[in-house]
Amino acid sequence: SSPRPSARPWILAGALFVALVAASIGLWRSTRAADAPVLRLSSTMPGDLTFDLTLRPMIAVSRDGATLAITAIKKGSAQTQLFVRRLKDFDAQLLAGTDGARMVFWSNDGRFIGFWASGKLKKIPVEGGTPLPICDLPEPWSADWNKDGVIVAAAGLGPTWIIEANSGAMTRWKPVHFPKVLPDGKRLLYVTP
Repeated sequence: SSPRPSARPWILAGALFVALVAASIGLWRSTRAADAPVLRLSSTMPGDLTFDLTLRPMIAVSRDGATLAITAIKKGSAQTQLFVRRLKDFDAQLLAGTDGARMVFWSNDGRFIGFWASGKLKKIPVEGGTPLPICDLPEPWSADWNKDGVIVAAAGLGPTWIIEANSGAMTRWKPVHFPKVLPDGKRLLYVTP
């Protein structure tokens, strides 16, 4: 009788193949992470602007990380206004018509800045222009805007509002704090009271 062939070489070959695939995937992932750009940011406020520390949030970073939207008080003014500062520039530019601006946030596409003033939720193009009212809203504490044009605005102890940015239609939702749209533009991270 002829000797029976051993399965051992095939098992070793299979184990070696699995190890090579795993090592390749690990190397590919580490290469992708190493190729990702590193962003470090250090920014100072322009000397003629000060924060009103009772407001929240006072600064919002655009989704691409290149621009700041700031609610601040300009020297000689009695109220907050909305300013835009591109990180490549030294000066912040005032967006006219934003007197009393509070609670600043960005649209998901970066074309608009949302803010609250005079009992209304408003939006303004990042380049400036006329602020457009979205809806009447008691003062919220924080808000964010998803890629489908929906704003989630949370009050401190009151309800959270789901707001259509184009129509201003509002739906009451459970109380949450500090809603943030995740990078996929659909899911929401928030703190429950």
